Amino acid sequence: MVLRSTVIALVALLSLFVPASASTFNVLKTFCVSTNCRDGNTPTAPIFLDPSGNLFGVTYGGGAHGKGTVFELRKAATGYTFHRIYDFCSQTNCTDGDHPYSGLIMDTAGNLYGTASNGGANGTGFRGGIVFKLTPGAKPSQQWTLTKLHDFCAKANCVDGKTPMAGLTYQGASSGLYDGVSPLFGTTIGGGTAAQGVAYKLTYVPGRIKRVEKAFYSFCSVANCADGLQPGAPLTIDGAGNIYGTTNYGGANGSSTDGGVAFQFTPKHRGYRYTVLHSFCALAECADGDMPSRGGLTIDGSGNLLGTAYRPEGGIIYKLTPAGTGSTISTLYTFCADTICDDGAAPDWPLLIDSNGDIVGATNGGGTATQPAGTVYRLHDGTLTVLHSFCLNCDDGAYPRGIAMDTTGNIFGVTFMTRNTGAGGTVFALTP
Repeated sequence: MVLRSTVIALVALLSLFVPASASTFNVLKTFCVSTNCRDGNTPTAPIFLDPSGNLFGVTYGGGAHGKGTVFELRKAATGYTFHRIYDFCSQTNCTDGDHPYSGLIMDTAGNLYGTASNGGANGTGFRGGIVFKLTPGAKPSQQWTLTKLHDFCAKANCVDGKTPMAGLTYQGASSGLYDGVSPLFGTTIGGGTAAQGVAYKLTYVPGRIKRVEKAFYSFCSVANCADGLQPGAPLTIDGAGNIYGTTNYGGANGSSTDGGVAFQFTPKHRGYRYTVLHSFCALAECADGDMPSRGGLTIDGSGNLLGTAYRPEGGIIYKLTPAGTGSTISTLYTFCADTICDDGAAPDWPLLIDSNGDIVGATNGGGTATQPAGTVYRLHDGTLTVLHSFCLNCDDGAYPRGIAMDTTGNIFGVTFMTRNTGAGGTVFALTP
């Protein structure tokens, strides 16, 4: 029997949009300003903001070997100091991984954890990939030490997963730093028993460097991939240990190029029970959303799951109330409310909830700039305000790749490129 959610209520709220509010915007770093982009090129994931206000992130390319970097912007009294703290492909055949695509997490000792989408001990190109830990150097300017926690494609036919495009999470991620020993969870877009991606768990074993990896679910395990395929978004875990996520494609109403599902893993005595909470594109013209974005799901104060989808129109923000196969979904906002998409288009990356309960996020397109290239926005009671519009041929960068927020509401993020070159990118700070 194909699992699919029963859409009891789909409330398409009136899309209200107001022009950009007065805000202060600063570029903290522009990439690819050194020869051969040695400082990094094209950041692809949201910034991580540590308790001291330092910023950490990854670039997909650039660095000493052209295969990506991890960087830090260390906060000082007069601003931020940039350090490139790791260059991928520093080892022969890129056994240390290459092309990181996802964001980072930090433990209570200041170590960083993440994934590299390619490379590792078991392949180059779009196979393999690794989970890594970075340990700080003795001085801020020193390179950090990388330790591999898992090489994907370690098993025959890559049933343990390959190509991790999403980052890591852990229970309690919304309220504090990682303790360094609890299980880590993530997804891959390839590998598994059907070669369409897995959800995996990494378990710490005292005295061992590498974690024990278990792919506890392989996507496309049912007919026509009704359970979804290629999960490219990070997972989210609630206080009870339930794990939530999305796939970009598949589901009861989709294919290998559209549709998608929102899902839940419920802990059992051994393993997890998988449930599709919603198969997107269940309504005419996909009014309930199509192709959920790489942002995954954010849990609000009432236990609802908030996310974005690329379609219909310019994309939507949705709310999903989890109740197994009886889950309900509603639309909170539809982008591209006008013909020129002043309010943004193609929402992506994780949604944030500020101290007022408002939703803050970013879009990959649209905006009020002459050559629009994405926005940062706030949604309050159904009314969307653009906080900043990026410009395709401007110094502020183009195509934001997710944001972070400090306790006072300041927003930090990265853009993918600079001045319509297909390269570069920026790190920015925005005070609404």
